Formats: sequence, structure tokens, C-alpha cells
Amino acid sequence: SIARVREEISEKQAINKLMEKKIKGKKIVELDEKEKRRLAQNLMGKGFPAGLIFEMLGRSEEEFANDGQ
Repeated sequence: SIARVREEISEKQAINKLMEKKIKGKKIVELDEKEKRRLAQNLMGKGFPAGLIFEMLGRSEEEFANDGQ
């Protein structure tokens, strides 16, 4: 539905703003895995959906889960 798409866009914008604030001028591609993990955990702690966070970090949840092994 259109409402769902609008909700996703605003959620993506909110995640983007929080990411920018957290990484202070760095680009996502410049972050190491530890920084990406910390950022993702922070955003998940704020209630954002994991799938959307990983998508915006340019990663899949599987890649993220396998990092810790």
C-alpha cells in the first residue's frame, strides 16, 4: 500500500539521519566491521527493523551474522 511505502521512506530517512549523526562525517564504506556492527546494534536498539538497517549498510543479515564467527 501507499501508506506502507511512505512509512518505509520516512523510516529510511530517520535511519539515514541517525547513521550520519553517529558516524560524524565518515562514509558508510569507510567504517570497519566493528563500527558497522555497533551502528546496527544501536539502531536496532532504537526499534528500527534489522533488515532495513543491514540494507542501508550495504550488507545482508547473513553476512552480519557470520562476521562474529
